[in-house]
Amino acid sequence: MKTFATLSGTNSDDNRHEEVFQRLVAVARDTGFTLGDFQHPIREDQMSLREWRLDYRGPGGREAAFLLAVTAPKIPSISPLPIQQGFSCPLFSVVVMPKYFGVWSENRPKDSFTEVTVEDEVTAEFRRFLDRLPKEA
Repeated sequence: MKTFATLSGTNSDDNRHEEVFQRLVAVARDTGFTLGDFQHPIREDQMSLREWRLDYRGPGGREAAFLLAVTAPKIPSISPLPIQQGFSCPLFSVVVMPKYFGVWSENRPKDSFTEVTVEDEVTAEFRRFLDRLPKEA
């Protein structure tokens, strides 16, 4: 089984990202991936993380098939992640906002950020992301 890493969290007063996060983790597991359970330290990227509640997990060796990040910031920033990424692997990131989901996928034919309004569209994008990952030898 291939192992993946996750980042989830928010700096807002609700946990609207949790349902999306749990749904995508289930999709990854159903596809044959296992979630690394080592808690990794968090380093700031472009903003203070003082108000953030974040959970950053993955394999202890920092080698993962991909990083799934689901965050719900008060205000979207220019980066899909509020932290410095410690894994060198493809990223699938979802920014959960009140009226849309911002989806960033590094292994698309053209890396890009897309806004969708239906959670099922996020799941479909994630399935396409997983399909594009390199297959095990």
